[in-house]
Amino acid sequence: MEVADGNGDRIVDRGLGTFIVDAAAEREICHSAAHPIADAETEIQAITVFKETRSRSFLMGGAHRDASMVESACQSSLATSDMAHNVANMFHATYQELAAHYGSRRWSAIQWHGMAQSTCASVDVHLSHGMDVVPVEGDKILELRRNLLAYKPAWRIGVPGGGACSLNATTNVQGRLLNGVPASRVCGSPAASYSGRFIHIEQDPGFRDPDSWIAAIMDTWP
Repeated sequence: MEVADGNGDRIVDRGLGTFIVDAAAEREICHSAAHPIADAETEIQAITVFKETRSRSFLMGGAHRDASMVESACQSSLATSDMAHNVANMFHATYQELAAHYGSRRWSAIQWHGMAQSTCASVDVHLSHGMDVVPVEGDKILELRRNLLAYKPAWRIGVPGGGACSLNATTNVQGRLLNGVPASRVCGSPAASYSGRFIHIEQDPGFRDPDSWIAAIMDTWP
């Protein structure tokens, strides 16, 4: 965890990010916040769900997604500080190390994001595996949706294929990596299929309270 603040401005000096591992974890899940502050409260949501569900790891980007004025060499028109769309950062390198560590073993990477209230107006929450493909029975996003609705029946929860929301994380480089795209090609090549390991969650501002998610996460990953 980066703590250095040489000039005393209460801002870490390098913006590398934070990675925490629970050695006594009960669930092989990594909860990550790619856009802290920019996607308001998702960093609080991710760390709280990580702790309360005794998941294996927590990962947070070290900079606001718009902190850099330099365009990303990975995906043009986006800043180099956008962790979900650039590979030259600690955030993406950690995903690579996690993938290498687990290999073929079962694990999940949940990436918590926030959308504007006016985006995807007919849904409150949108779940995807990083592809614009209708999920099949047995997919974790369908199981998570069912479990969420058991606790929050009024929530409008979308998944790919319904046409209600297009935020399916198809250009997310961590999603591409976990969906089988070679590391050297994640900037420009979409995934051809999905592994189910990567779970991308978009939420309206009023749906980022971690307490609303903890029970459903535990039910989905018992």
